[in-house]
Amino acid sequence: MTYCAEPCDDWARLRSIISEAIMARAITGLLFLLLVSGCTVTKDVTVPRIDAGEPTGTVQLPGRYAALLQGGRWKRALSVRKAGQGTLLGPGLMGSGLTVARCAGYNFNFDVNDAFEGAAKTSLTSLFERVDFIEVALTPQQLRERGYDAQVIVRQGDLSADIKFIEFITQGAATVHVGIDLSDATGFIDRQDLEASGYSSTTSDLSCATGATIEAAAFQNALRDALHASASMIRNQLSKPRSQ
Repeated sequence: MTYCAEPCDDWARLRSIISEAIMARAITGLLFLLLVSGCTVTKDVTVPRIDAGEPTGTVQLPGRYAALLQGGRWKRALSVRKAGQGTLLGPGLMGSGLTVARCAGYNFNFDVNDAFEGAAKTSLTSLFERVDFIEVALTPQQLRERGYDAQVIVRQGDLSADIKFIEFITQGAATVHVGIDLSDATGFIDRQDLEASGYSSTTSDLSCATGATIEAAAFQNALRDALHASASMIRNQLSKPRSQ
């Protein structure tokens, strides 16, 4: 003989709750999968220009200078293909353990060339009393004939970047290498390669699209530091006594 009153009703309710929880988990997993890995998204990003000029009130180097910018090389593609260490994972899909990385399938193509040109021009314009931007490097004789005190060549070197979509935070990092060549009417003065890194992050907007803004800001911060270091190097070298 089987006795079934309230205990049986409790068991039925428990099974119903378990079934609903499993279904909710499955639906959540499916929604997450559709949101972050349903398609591949590619965004082309031109990093905005910045003002990398020297602080207001900085004394400019007197004289007239020629400046040549050698760019066009700074393009970087970043892809979020799979989950990595520290990456936010979606819920297991129907108990299968299947997970996807936050923003998997997002691709960013960054163009830093225009930002480089803008940063270099504002830096040199603030550094020199007079500066002319030229298209072709001048010889020492041409510098003398045209009345230039010195010539500065700003070169693009290596470029690296990384973007991470971590739990509750999106982080961007970039490293730029900038080369400086100095010469005057007497010939070669100095050549240096400078490195600078920039970082940016957000916890307020975790959408995948905001990765473009965060990484662009990292490039800008690296550029600003690199051009400030370049200006300091140029000032130091051109302030030294030189034979005429």
